[in-house]
Amino acid sequence: MELNMENNPQLRLAWEYVENTGKSLFLTGRAGTGKTTFLRFVRNQSLKRSVVVAPTGVAAINAGGVTIHSFFQLPFGPLLPDEQAMLQRGVESSFLKVNREKINIIRSLDLLIIDEISMVRADLLDAIDMVLRRYRSSSKPFGGLQLLLIGDLQQLPPVIRDDERELLERYFTTFYFFGSLALKQTDMVIIELREVYRQSDPGFIRLLNKVRDNDLSPEILSLINKQYREDVTALQADGYITLTTHNNQARQINEQRISEIQSPVRKYKAIIDGDFPESSFPTEIELTLKKGAQVMFVKNDPSPAKLFYNGKIGKITSLDSDMIFVSCEGDDDDIAVVPLMWENKRFSLNEETKEITEKVAGTFSQFPLKLAWAITIHKSQGLTFDKAIIDARAAFAHGQVYVALSRCRALDGLVLSSRIIPQSVRNDNSIRDFSHTIEKNIFGNQHLNQARFEFQFAQLEDLFNFAPMLYRVRYLLKVVRENESVLVSGVYDKITAIERLMRDELTGIASRFMNEVKNLLALNQQIETNGTLQQRIMKACGYFIPRIAAEIMNPLQDVDLDVDNRAIRKTFQESMQRLLDEIDLKHACMEGCKDGFSVAKYLEIRAKASIVAERGKMLRKREKTETLQNSVAHPELLKMLRSWRDRLSEHTGKPVYMILPLRSMTEISKLLPDTTNALRQIHGMGKRKTEAYGREIIGIVQHYCNTHQIASAPLENIPEKKRTTERADKKKKGASFRESLEMFLSGKTPEQIAVERNLSVTTIESHLATFVKSGEIEATQLVEKSKIEMGLEHLKEFGHGGSLTNLMQATHGQFTFSELRTIVAHFEYLQGKE
Repeated sequence: MELNMENNPQLRLAWEYVENTGKSLFLTGRAGTGKTTFLRFVRNQSLKRSVVVAPTGVAAINAGGVTIHSFFQLPFGPLLPDEQAMLQRGVESSFLKVNREKINIIRSLDLLIIDEISMVRADLLDAIDMVLRRYRSSSKPFGGLQLLLIGDLQQLPPVIRDDERELLERYFTTFYFFGSLALKQTDMVIIELREVYRQSDPGFIRLLNKVRDNDLSPEILSLINKQYREDVTALQADGYITLTTHNNQARQINEQRISEIQSPVRKYKAIIDGDFPESSFPTEIELTLKKGAQVMFVKNDPSPAKLFYNGKIGKITSLDSDMIFVSCEGDDDDIAVVPLMWENKRFSLNEETKEITEKVAGTFSQFPLKLAWAITIHKSQGLTFDKAIIDARAAFAHGQVYVALSRCRALDGLVLSSRIIPQSVRNDNSIRDFSHTIEKNIFGNQHLNQARFEFQFAQLEDLFNFAPMLYRVRYLLKVVRENESVLVSGVYDKITAIERLMRDELTGIASRFMNEVKNLLALNQQIETNGTLQQRIMKACGYFIPRIAAEIMNPLQDVDLDVDNRAIRKTFQESMQRLLDEIDLKHACMEGCKDGFSVAKYLEIRAKASIVAERGKMLRKREKTETLQNSVAHPELLKMLRSWRDRLSEHTGKPVYMILPLRSMTEISKLLPDTTNALRQIHGMGKRKTEAYGREIIGIVQHYCNTHQIASAPLENIPEKKRTTERADKKKKGASFRESLEMFLSGKTPEQIAVERNLSVTTIESHLATFVKSGEIEATQLVEKSKIEMGLEHLKEFGHGGSLTNLMQATHGQFTFSELRTIVAHFEYLQGKE
């Protein structure tokens, strides 16, 4: 069927929403209205990067895609919202650990197409949302990805067992896809196709619509049941195919009919190469055929002649080892059939072009035929028959009768082997209610134009959105703060300075720029053709590009996160890598738009830039000694100390950090202590460690100094070690907190107090938070009132008993660590007053 959008306003509208907006779309319609043809059109014509998934293997093969479970690596069985919430809070799960290529595909997608959506359960769609949030935007439904959902809810429903039903009905009002909790958070557009292409008789189309809508008046039932025949045996030999409700019924009919043929049996075994799961086999792995057998083609003819199509019925006239001849009613000549190939595809990334490509994982080669005296209604979905016998007496699922009847081109080719009764046409109240919603929501050009503008503006806003970068640098700062004792001194201050610049400079300036953009768009909403706006965008990109490189990228490259502890080192590296990936993405997008902004160009640039190479493009692989080159004055001494420590670790079996931590080595290499008292002032060098290793360490230092004619450092030149115990001797902890409070009440900011007291800003903020809890400081003196109100709402939802880290993740980085601590303190203060 050719897609003629000029004469079909619904198809044209659907295409506009898919291609020119970010709205998710549910495309529905009766059987034969062109849904599958539209899917192929989108895949071939859209500029957006997309993949196609389907709930079953056969549906995926037919749609040219892959199964939902294989693409998203989801387990079979119920996926409960409680489990998903747990996973979103950071609890690892094996089925969320997808490989790097799959992550890159997910990150670079613009559009996810799900075919046969009627068979997708609500919990499965929510599991898709969970995976997309993990690898895209955690704060947006489906990670901010546009969905194209295709299917007819009046056809086959999702499969659910009784034990699964008991579990899922606690969470979902309906098991159909529109019961998805994530989907309810989207502003989904619904378009219903009305023009039927499969049938041409208006009377038959009207009858099918009545069955579909469960509007079975006595008149409609009488019209349908006129097709009833008490004995259909003779018709089975006259090119009719029987549609049954169960597999065993179809199998029994086919086996009985072929056994009645006296000609010799010929068997044809399929050739399977690579990965092609049994659930996706388009026909039997071993075809058992005879001359005179009734068969059905299960694939469209790929040759220019187009001699057959999927669902065409014929009779075998001759069998050879490499060719089968089939005679079909209405054809002048027999069709010479040869084996054809089906491909099981996987989506992959082209390393050079960064485009999503379809990679063949396996093939199934077989004659495109199967015995066709009978087939199940389920397997007939998508097929078209000129002659069909329908046995729906055992219809057990919503939509089965409608699917069976709608396979026929015309009423005179339809025969019933059992009468249709009202009970055969099962109704589902949730489908009825959702159908009423479809009828009420009419989407037209006004809504489309607004959606098109919102989509364009969203892409422009995304270009100048530094919030993801800010979230990543704050997370890195938190990790560094929690492990500051094992790092080279000064790391926390360096990252704090980058965070401050990102917050106050880049984010602030970008926010003011977007306000200017809104003012310009109030006068002219044509983003891509607005000359004044385009000039401002180019100028803004020219401003941000060098700042990102010089003030963020380069300083981060010089931050030394090298530590001895492997687990901590991995945490540092992963946090840094995510930050660098985010910065690299932003830098690439701005580079691509410095000569002008268009949505198509931005989508392409962002998609390709979001593809991260293994271990990243920017994190340099440097040897540890090279990493520390800029951190110590005497790198050769550092190398000597490390060599001594590593040998001792190997000899004694003690971990290296228990002998001499990396931070201690860097301080020794910088300060050159040559006495026991001087060595005791080095971080990590306590009394026991100095007694155990001090003589050897001092010997190494003295040897280095003598060799290079360098004077070692006298004790008075080595700063006194800042240890908690020493500070506690000078003043009690409470007194220290109180001193911060007094300085704050005198009008000094936390930053000023930190400088005067030689403490970190975070430490001062933690001091002040204790007085928010006691009521001695108003929370609004530290955090904006609007943020406090928003934070209190989150605390009511998530609770405050967990760690601040978990709370930060749950609120998707809307607050800084210090802001959350203050808000929690205020929350506890309010509770104390109740």
